[in-house]
Amino acid sequence: MPINETPISHNLAHIYWIGGSPCSGKSAIADAFVKKYGFVLYHCDQAYYKYCKLITAEQQPTFHRLIHLSSEELWMRPVPQQVAEEIAFYLSLAMPLLKMLTVCF
Repeated sequence: MPINETPISHNLAHIYWIGGSPCSGKSAIADAFVKKYGFVLYHCDQAYYKYCKLITAEQQPTFHRLIHLSSEELWMRPVPQQVAEEIAFYLSLAMPLLKMLTVCF
């Protein structure tokens, strides 16, 4: 079932995810959205270490595997593998993030 047809897609409909390479302008774009539209900005990177403590190999297998790779192992993966794993990584964050945001707001 495509993600846009699942119950989680409704829960995430108000969330905009901005992804990209380091120094590609993600923060600048996010800051512009906050200024222009009054969005609430949440930096996933700032909560990364908190996420690392919450994940389990059973519930977030991709995230769990990726955080245990060396820098070389992480960045030297074939591009198609990186793309597939990044998508799986962000999807695995969706439920813990929703739970965390519910507590925060």
